Amino acid sequence: MRLARPELGQLTYCTNIHAGESWPEVLASLQTHVPEIKAAVSPDAAFGVGLRLGASAVEALQEKSALADLAALLEENDSYVFTINGFPYGAFHGERVKEDVYSPDWSTPERLLYSNRLADILATLLPEGMDGTVSTCLLYTSPSPRDSC
Repeated sequence: MRLARPELGQLTYCTNIHAGESWPEVLASLQTHVPEIKAAVSPDAAFGVGLRLGASAVEALQEKSALADLAALLEENDSYVFTINGFPYGAFHGERVKEDVYSPDWSTPERLLYSNRLADILATLLPEGMDGTVSTCLLYTSPSPRDSC
């Protein structure tokens, strides 16, 4: 949500806390958790959502109808997306991710396509006149992923 003092930025709820890799799983999480949290935190103002989308969900959102459904859900719940967490490309919950969290890295076409699609999704969802962000990892070229992020 937009804070009373704009110079302090915005307060958001990031959906990376909820498990879900496929678009139906992400959608179910948005339908279940966001309205409840918005009611508690921001009942009278639009609510900022930090959207975590893995590659599987991003692929599904290439369908115009799926993206339109997401936009309608946000509008219906007086919520908006201004930031997308695109750091973990693949599975983020229920699997061991630490060693592979940087894969694929920025030297691959897969990471570039994924990141471009995230930016396109954000551009569609971003409210007029608002800046948006995509959280991602730096280019990984060192022997240890910890050296680059």
